[in-house]
Amino acid sequence: PDLSALRFTRYNQYESMILPMVKYIKDAGAKIEFDTKVTNVVCDCAPDRKLAKRIEYTQGGEEKSIDLTEDDLVFVTNGCQGDGSAYGDQTHAPVITIKNGEGPSIELWKKLAAQDDAFGHPDKFFRSIKETSWESWTVDTADKKILDAIQRICHRDPLSGKVVTGGIVTAKDSSWLISWTINRQGQFEDQPDDHCLIWVYGLNCWDDLGDYVKKPMYECTGEELCAEWLYHIGIPVDEIDDLAKHACNTTPCMMPYVTSFFEPHTATVRSSSRRALSTSRSSASTQRHRAIRSSRRSTRSARRWRLSIHSATSTAACRRSGAASMMSVTSSSPASR
Repeated sequence: PDLSALRFTRYNQYESMILPMVKYIKDAGAKIEFDTKVTNVVCDCAPDRKLAKRIEYTQGGEEKSIDLTEDDLVFVTNGCQGDGSAYGDQTHAPVITIKNGEGPSIELWKKLAAQDDAFGHPDKFFRSIKETSWESWTVDTADKKILDAIQRICHRDPLSGKVVTGGIVTAKDSSWLISWTINRQGQFEDQPDDHCLIWVYGLNCWDDLGDYVKKPMYECTGEELCAEWLYHIGIPVDEIDDLAKHACNTTPCMMPYVTSFFEPHTATVRSSSRRALSTSRSSASTQRHRAIRSSRRSTRSARRWRLSIHSATSTAACRRSGAASMMSVTSSSPASR
C-alpha cells in the first residue's frame, strides 16, 4: 500500500499537539477548568434543531451549572474511547475499576440520548468491556541487545532520529495478537539520546495465555508484558526475564472501550443530530463516525481484519534466525524519514 500520506509529529502528541493548542487558546483568552467533570448538557429539543440551554458539572466535588445563550457554542465529546483507562507500572498490573457502560463521557452521552432519540444509543457501544478492550504498554530501554533485535526486524537504527518501523509490526502468531511500533526517537524533549521508546499493544486481554508468560494479559505487570514482547522479537529465552526486569521500564495501560466503535450496530444508533444542531447558533456538536454496515460479525473477527493491513512478523521465524525480518510494509514518505 501507499503510505506516503503518513505524517508524524516530532515528539509525542501531547508535547507536539496538546501543549501548543493549550497555549494558543489560553493566549486567545480562554479559561481552562481542571478538576471538573461535565455531567449533563440540558437541551431544548425540537425536530428541526437541538438547542443547548445549560451545562451541568461538578468541580471539586461541588455541583455547578452554566446557563447558555443562543450566542454560545457547546462542543461535546460523547463516548470517548479512552474513557475508564487504567495504568499500571513495572511491578503492578492495571486494574479496571468500572463496570460495563460506566465512564464520565459515556454517562454524559446517555443523559443526552435520554433527551432525544437523535442523540443516538450509547448502550450499543459500551455493553461489554471484554469485547471492546485491549491493552497497550510502553517500553523504555537503552539495552543494545534489544535495540539490535529491533534493527534486525526493521532494517533501521532505532536511535537514528528517523521513523523506525514506518507503521505497525504484528507478531502474527502471538496468542495475544501483539503489535508494536517505534516512531522517530526521541519521543520526549527530555528523553536521553541513548533511550528508545517502543509502543506495544495486544488485543486478546482476558482469556488467552501468553506464549511466553503463561497468564492472561490483564493480570500481567509491566515487566511480564515486556517479557512477552521480547520473546516475540527473538530475544534468547534465557535472557528474557533479566532484560525485562533490569534493562527495561514498562508502563501498561488497559483501555476498556478502545474498540467500542467495532461493536455490531446499525447506522441509526450513532448520533444523527449533527445536521439538526447546525440550524441552531447554540449547538452540542457530537462525534460522528462512518457507520459500519455489516452483519453481526464478532469483535474478534473485526480485530483480525484490522491486522491484515499491517506489517507482520512471524515469531517462529524471528526465533529461528535471531529476529530475521519478515516485515512487508514500510513508509515510502520522504517527509517521514
